Amino acid sequence: MEGGSGAERATAAYSDARQPAAGREGLQPLDVAVVRELQEDVPLEPQPYAPMARRIGVSEEEFLAAAGRLRTQGYMRRMAGVLHHREAGYRANAMGVWVVPDDRAEEVGRVMATFKGVSHCYRRPTYPDWPYSVFHHGARPGRQGLSGRHRCHRGGTGITEYALLYSTREYKKIRLRYFTPELDEWEARTRRSSVPAGTHP
Repeated sequence: MEGGSGAERATAAYSDARQPAAGREGLQPLDVAVVRELQEDVPLEPQPYAPMARRIGVSEEEFLAAAGRLRTQGYMRRMAGVLHHREAGYRANAMGVWVVPDDRAEEVGRVMATFKGVSHCYRRPTYPDWPYSVFHHGARPGRQGLSGRHRCHRGGTGITEYALLYSTREYKKIRLRYFTPELDEWEARTRRSSVPAGTHP
C-alpha cells in the first residue's frame, strides 16, 4: 500500500534483525536436516519435536538446540501455524477495518488485539479514498457471529465507523520450502553446466 518493491519493504521490516550470510555458507548438515523437518506439518502430540529428532538421528535436546541456533543466527525468524479456517468449521472470515484518529490508533489497536476472536490486529496508512487505519482479522462459524463480534469491539473502544470485508474465496496456502530434493537437483545441474568443456569439477 505504501509503494516500493517487496525487497525494500522486507529490508525496512527486518532492518533490526540479524541477517545471515547468503546461501548455505555457515550451515552444517544438522542445520539443514532440522530446517527440512521444521518446514513440514507439526504433529499434534505432546512432544512434536521428538519424532522429528528421531528421523534425523539426534536427541530431542540436540534438535531443539540446533533450532535455537538457527533462530539466534538469523536463519530462521519464527515458527508459524496456518489455520485452514474452513476445514476447522469456520464459514465466515472477515477483516474489520476501522476509522481511528491518528492519536488513538495505538490505544485502539491494543484494545482490539485483546478481544476474543481477533487473530491479529495492525495499523495501516490511510488515503483520501480509504480512511481505515486499524485492521483486524477474525473467523466465526457464520456471518451473524462476526457482525455481533464487531458490535462488541465498537462498544469497547468508542470507535463507530468501520466496515467488514468478507472473504469470498480461500486461496491455496503454500509455504516456501528450503533444501528440497528438487532444489538439490537444480543446483547440481547448474554446477555441471557452468564447468567449461574439457575440465573436471
